[in-house]
Amino acid sequence: MRSLKSILISISLTITTLVFAAQTGFGLYQFNDIIKDNIEISLKTQVDKEAAYLIGQINSVGKVSEAISNNITAMNIYDEAYMIDMLKPYVNKNPMAVGAGFWFEPYVVKADAMYYGPYMYKDNGQLVETWDYSNEEYDYFQYDWYKNGLNTDKDIVWSEPILILLPELQ
Repeated sequence: MRSLKSILISISLTITTLVFAAQTGFGLYQFNDIIKDNIEISLKTQVDKEAAYLIGQINSVGKVSEAISNNITAMNIYDEAYMIDMLKPYVNKNPMAVGAGFWFEPYVVKADAMYYGPYMYKDNGQLVETWDYSNEEYDYFQYDWYKNGLNTDKDIVWSEPILILLPELQ
């Protein structure tokens, strides 16, 4: 038969093992929560940093677009070649700019042109000028990006992102 001493040692070992197991489980649970919270804070900080950078880049694009608009507005006579040439360095040097253009109200630039909207874009490192968005078929007057620009008192206004397929991609 077992002695009282053996029984007490067995009970003590069992209780000690259970207490240590419970402490270990609780410690791992707390450690997991702490790690999860730290990772979440780190990811939020990184997202905030990236979002601030992106907003800065987008605002930079807006400021350049505003400058181009101001330059065109200041012209007494619209010089088509000069206006298009203004876009080239902007599109070429700005990594956020895939393309740029300007779209006028009907008959403002040319008395016989209802649609006037040249667009310049990057294609394999080369600048390409297109007038494919300056016609009745595309009818830029219908789009929110055009309407938003007309119906605001702000210098810069953004529309929801849109997908424009370039002619060679259609």
